[in-house]
Amino acid sequence: MASYPPLVSPALSKATVLEMLRLVDSYMYTSFEGGFISDQGNHRMARTPKTATPSKVEAIGTDNIKQLRELIDRRRELDEEIETSKAARELVDQQITKIATSTGQVFDRLNPDAGMAGEQTVEFRPHEGGPGIRLKGEVKKTVKWTTDALLGVAAGMSWDQAREIFKIDFSVPEATWKAIAEGAYVTEEQRRAIAAARTVKYAPLAVRPA
Repeated sequence: MASYPPLVSPALSKATVLEMLRLVDSYMYTSFEGGFISDQGNHRMARTPKTATPSKVEAIGTDNIKQLRELIDRRRELDEEIETSKAARELVDQQITKIATSTGQVFDRLNPDAGMAGEQTVEFRPHEGGPGIRLKGEVKKTVKWTTDALLGVAAGMSWDQAREIFKIDFSVPEATWKAIAEGAYVTEEQRRAIAAARTVKYAPLAVRPA
């Protein structure tokens, strides 16, 4: 097999990472987009184990097979190194945060307990003088709204007022669209209008190990 230089310095054993990947893979599922499954309007999300699709057989040269096997092996190694590197970097970030905050509330404009979010850069300099180190602290803010409560508010507004205040983003689950395309749920005029609003984009072909 061809030799490649290592991209990272693993902090966990290879056996540990492989076991982690095996556990993740064993719980992988294919999620089907939820849609109406009967005329009574029942809604269900289906989750089934991943199943292999029938394989097509294609004959190629022996050299190509050898190169593909080497590349696939290298790809697996990179996957392992990436996962190991992520875990190692997280530990390093924790240590940096611990040292940077050991002297007190250095990042005084950031405090998640007080609802102070954003970014702040602080330069740390040695007591005896000399060049310092600039570190950036960050507290991210996540906002979640209760949809049902907002729908209740919007129901008492005009459409123009609701559009001005709320972010409204309509979509149709693919399972529901397939039923609509076959003539279910809506009139023909509505079906044509929904079809006109549907845009499909396809990603370039990507080939990976099966």
